[in-house]
Amino acid sequence: MPVLRRIVLLLLAGFCATLFAQAPARGSGKLSLFYSTRPDAWIVVRKHQLGPDLVEISMQDADYPPQALQDQVNSLAKYAGSAPWAVRVFKFSADPKKPDMTFVRASFAINGLIDASQPIYHINPIAQAMAASPKGHEISAVDIVFEGQHAGPKTLSRYEGTGAIVEGQDDPGRIGLEYRVKILTHDPGAIHIPDDASAAPVPAPQRPASHGLPWIFWCALALVSLAAGALVYFILLRLPPKSSR
Repeated sequence: MPVLRRIVLLLLAGFCATLFAQAPARGSGKLSLFYSTRPDAWIVVRKHQLGPDLVEISMQDADYPPQALQDQVNSLAKYAGSAPWAVRVFKFSADPKKPDMTFVRASFAINGLIDASQPIYHINPIAQAMAASPKGHEISAVDIVFEGQHAGPKTLSRYEGTGAIVEGQDDPGRIGLEYRVKILTHDPGAIHIPDDASAAPVPAPQRPASHGLPWIFWCALALVSLAAGALVYFILLRLPPKSSR
């Protein structure tokens, strides 16, 4: 019985993997950045009720130099044209017993990242600042969430340039407007992400039309069904016979 149960579980795992492999790619056969890139930094920007934008940056690399992150905060402010205040750079541990749950984090307030009246979200200053990462701690992708914000007619949804590739998603059930930015250079001056969709000629990625599930899907489904039937059969064999009255 344990052997048969393991076989069933393995077949179920293969079946789920087959389903995941059928997740549609976005745009011209390319995988979405949300599937194909792993962020080196997680950035949350939220609009305070009194006006400023509150920013929190969490580095994936637990050994990321705090001074380098401090310098990137200053660079972000320079590119955004606004001086930051209440700047803090520190180490944060989500679980003291797990070293991999320790992050280098920065928090600060600034103006000019969210223009809620349009709405327009200024991604370029963030990407430029994060591109200038120190040697040995290079940043290749960042995730940016504008908490509580949503897309409008002018909001950038996708951009492909020589310095960076940007993809956004705005789902009603999410915490806000999310961008995944793939950084292609460590030269901040080579990154030119437009502020709104009118300056980004690349169309938003479309999900390709479905042409039916491949034969491997149906084979996996058949194998799972057979294994499940066998499991039920062996369970029934182990049941004691009904007593006759």
